[in-house]
Amino acid sequence: ENKDDGNSHETFISPVTNEQFMEAHHLIPMEFQNEFKNSIDVPENIISLCPNCHRKFHNSMPSDKTSLIDSFYKTKSKGLDERGILISVNELKKLYKLDW
Repeated sequence: ENKDDGNSHETFISPVTNEQFMEAHHLIPMEFQNEFKNSIDVPENIISLCPNCHRKFHNSMPSDKTSLIDSFYKTKSKGLDERGILISVNELKKLYKLDW
């Protein structure tokens, strides 16, 4: 359902790219850069989201955020590891204040 390919959800066509409009989101939020030795402003930490899913990351119920994190962590964790950005899915959820 949530794929990092830019084709999962139909949004609207951007006049700039002539493709579906997508928004970039840092899976590990940039406000936590100081907790990592390596830069987290790298492609392996950026996901493309339709505007609705981007809002969901920031404004939805905890269960919805958890589902998004679980899904995108699966697709991004290997690349993060290869960049030396070591974080578990549970540590990532804590950054989103989902450690209840």
